[in-house]
Amino acid sequence: KNNFVSKVYSYGHRNSQGIVKANEYIYSTEHGPRGGDEINNILENNNYGWPIVSYGPTYKKDYSKYFLDNHKNYKEPFLAFAPSIGISDIEYYNNNLLKRWKGDFLVASMKNNTGIINLLNPGLSIYRIKLNQNKDKVIYQEKIYIGDRVRDIEILDNGKIFFVTEEHPSLYKIDKYK
Repeated sequence: KNNFVSKVYSYGHRNSQGIVKANEYIYSTEHGPRGGDEINNILENNNYGWPIVSYGPTYKKDYSKYFLDNHKNYKEPFLAFAPSIGISDIEYYNNNLLKRWKGDFLVASMKNNTGIINLLNPGLSIYRIKLNQNKDKVIYQEKIYIGDRVRDIEILDNGKIFFVTEEHPSLYKIDKYK
């Protein structure tokens, strides 16, 4: 017999990949359709729009057909990626080991961009998302090229960052920057 009660907290999410608590907020990462990957600030009783709204186009060959991109009556994403980065895990860095990163998000990317055009914009990265002091606005994002699909990120209590790659399975550690 279960002694707990559950209820729907929010809805309209598409293919959630990661969830993290940052201060008093909850953030999640979600795959979008052909782009429109999102980071959402999850608030109770909010509808995040799936399958009605998205910043990514449909999977149909006619790319002129899009989901609604007017989020009226729906919660806008905190940050949307178009084109898609193949968003995966999200973590919040709240440690002093890498002081410049304190208060930032680390977001894993699994997109394997191929082709000559993408040599200038390679995927297979971790994204560092810098927020303002109130944690309610993105200041900038930094792409940290890894060269492999990043599936999972973990931050230890001592501030060291570990991440797992997929195509050439390896465990990496970040504990300083040059």
